[in-house]
Amino acid sequence: MEPALNDTYREEVVVVKPDGTITRKIEVVPSNETVRSYVPGHLKPWPAVWDKYPPYVDELIRKGYKYWVVNGRYNAIWQTGYADPNVVEIMARHPMNIVQVNPDDAAKEGLESGDIVVVYNDYGSTTAMVWVTRVVAPGTIFLIMAHPKAVGANAVTTPSVDPAAQNPDYKLTLANIRKIGRAHETLLKTVTFKEIKFAVR
Repeated sequence: MEPALNDTYREEVVVVKPDGTITRKIEVVPSNETVRSYVPGHLKPWPAVWDKYPPYVDELIRKGYKYWVVNGRYNAIWQTGYADPNVVEIMARHPMNIVQVNPDDAAKEGLESGDIVVVYNDYGSTTAMVWVTRVVAPGTIFLIMAHPKAVGANAVTTPSVDPAAQNPDYKLTLANIRKIGRAHETLLKTVTFKEIKFAVR
């Protein structure tokens, strides 16, 4: 909505350096005047049908699932990773799906980077390699949306669909995690669990 409602909007350029530092550069770009003038008069937002969480998600809360599952794209495994299996370096760096876990939660669960876990709830499960990092907040875990050699994060999403927009709730679910093993040392030599650093210019 930002480009449609304002005179300018922000474009973000992200650069990832080999030492793990991520720099972000924000550029201000003029908006498209035609779109900007059209949306305020024609956009018709509707009220939320539920005043709390959707029923499926509310059920997971009541059953005591502990972690909000955030899922999304991951730069190194872009989209579904459709071309990545052909890139040796990418597959060596990310041989399987990862789950980012906050250090506080990792301590509670007895987890370390490199452990293999199953992420599960009433609707499904997926396995992933643990990456302990402060990038995610306590009580939250991050799963890659899709990985070319793994079941994606949508394995644990609920059947919930917004009745007005008819959009599935791909980003709204909870799950638990359980350790089932540890990656072999030869595999761990090809990956890194270095903390991600953000620097804004």
